[in-house]
Amino acid sequence: MVLILIFSTLPIYLLSAQPKLTDSLKHELVLANQDTSRVLVLSELCLQYRLSKPDSAFWYGQKALHLARQINYIKGEANALGSIGFVMREVGNLPNALRVEFKAIQIAEGSNDAYEIARSMNIVGNIYLDLKDFPNALRYYHLARQKHTAIHHEPGLAITQSNIGSTYEQMNKLDSAWYYERLAYQKMLRLNLVNNMPYALRILGNIQAKRGNPSLAMHYYRQSLAIAQKEYNLRNIAFANTAIARLYQKINQPDSCVYYAKKSLLESEKGSFVRGVLMASSILAEIYETRNTTEALRYYKLAAITRDKLYGAEKLQSLQSITFDEQERQRDLEAAQLAYQQQVRQYILLISLIILLLIALILWRINLQKQKANALLFQQKLKIGQQSDQLTLMMQELHHRVKNNFAIVTSLLKLQSVRLEDEKAIQAMLAGQQRVEAMSLIHQRLYQSNQVTTVNMDEYMTDLAKGLMGAYGYNLSNFDLYLNIEYKTLDVDIAMPLGLIANELLTNAFKHAYSNNQEPMLRISLFNGNGLTLEVQDNGPGLDMTTWKKRSNKSSFGKQLIVSLCDQLEAHLEVIQHNGTLFRINIPKLYMSSMRTVLSQQALPS
Repeated sequence: MVLILIFSTLPIYLLSAQPKLTDSLKHELVLANQDTSRVLVLSELCLQYRLSKPDSAFWYGQKALHLARQINYIKGEANALGSIGFVMREVGNLPNALRVEFKAIQIAEGSNDAYEIARSMNIVGNIYLDLKDFPNALRYYHLARQKHTAIHHEPGLAITQSNIGSTYEQMNKLDSAWYYERLAYQKMLRLNLVNNMPYALRILGNIQAKRGNPSLAMHYYRQSLAIAQKEYNLRNIAFANTAIARLYQKINQPDSCVYYAKKSLLESEKGSFVRGVLMASSILAEIYETRNTTEALRYYKLAAITRDKLYGAEKLQSLQSITFDEQERQRDLEAAQLAYQQQVRQYILLISLIILLLIALILWRINLQKQKANALLFQQKLKIGQQSDQLTLMMQELHHRVKNNFAIVTSLLKLQSVRLEDEKAIQAMLAGQQRVEAMSLIHQRLYQSNQVTTVNMDEYMTDLAKGLMGAYGYNLSNFDLYLNIEYKTLDVDIAMPLGLIANELLTNAFKHAYSNNQEPMLRISLFNGNGLTLEVQDNGPGLDMTTWKKRSNKSSFGKQLIVSLCDQLEAHLEVIQHNGTLFRINIPKLYMSSMRTVLSQQALPS
């Protein structure tokens, strides 16, 4: 269960199962005199019903979505999609939930609605956390945190920080988890986010339990339970009891574990919290396994039924329905084929002699043509083989010369740098050497593969990053390197300038970002985002944006090279400052399409 802020223009941010809240929303729905307000109230009702009545939740969500599209209310459409995706996540339909939330983000980005973008990004982070995909969960949480910070939305920022802390806790990065969760809890106290505090306290308790401090963990769990009971929040009461039961199980106090697990199960069943039922019944099944096999079996069955309800029932029923329909269709087809075959047999008896004569004639003609074709094919293969051998020799000679030229240039730069005394000149020579080596690496990828016009970007980016990492004295044991290369291959006309850009950005990071950094991190992503997008992010002190944005003849050669190559690719360069520096280069789809057209025309014979 991941804590999340329910964003809305209505003053409702807290997770609660109280009937008074849904009654109040229904009253507001009756009084609403504008369709835009009705959309937001319907979307909020979708969220409030998601735990107790998922069918009702989907009904309100679909009503909100239909009305938003009918009146062309973009914010309401994104809000309704986000709520529907949230409900899909609660019922265990994670793939569709992710698809819907991405659609909500796309719509919100079209209207530049940072509020709705942050809302759906938070939910996307929750979905990735459910899937134990921690890097993507953290990525979207941090993006949501940036949006909240930009629009000064303190409640959203507090709860996003709590989600980040929960992610680190599940990753067993307890120091980072403690930092974010404490920060979030202090902010919740200041903002009086009462219904969000139990979750943060449970995470703090989980951290202390993992650190081997059961008494302190119990203190946080008790605080969580007390606040939940005071607010009569059944969901938080159930999950607090679950946390206490797990702790008693861990410290080998089975009677207390059973007591709190049963309380959690009762509250979960009362509030229709399916995941709460699953967690509580699983704990009880494990405890009773050595105490009472009958009870253990009962709870195992309950856990299995609940797990199937969350993750398998609807999908299995759909699969069975599709399978049954396909079997029916196959039976009908077999019956039709049998009737057809019976008719065909009657005709076969009449024309069999004619067919034998025709076959004999055809075989004779085929044999004659085959002999002629084999002779011609042998001559053509012989000629092609000779041409292939010549081409292979020419390509080997060409690659050898290009490789030697790169080596000569690199050697000259090394020799020249040895003779220099000025540190800036030496650094310039070393930078030039690295640029030549970056181009040489792309060429090496070309002639080591069977494709002469494309470059394997996954291997190239990996070699480039690891090579520079080693050159600057780092290795994988003291450096966090994240590579996400979705575009595996690129045309060489795009790969060459893009590789030089990546070399410049990585070199700049290794030079300036990690001098006083105990936990250096570098993320490199190459993915499809309205075209081709390259992202390079470090966790250094960041750039001086005032100096970066100045346009003057004194700008560094590296910056000039990056800007020039971006212009060559018709790419958009974006620099974002947040916990370091993020460079984002986007090559539009139009340019990618035009490059493919040019390359295909160049390949045509003249």
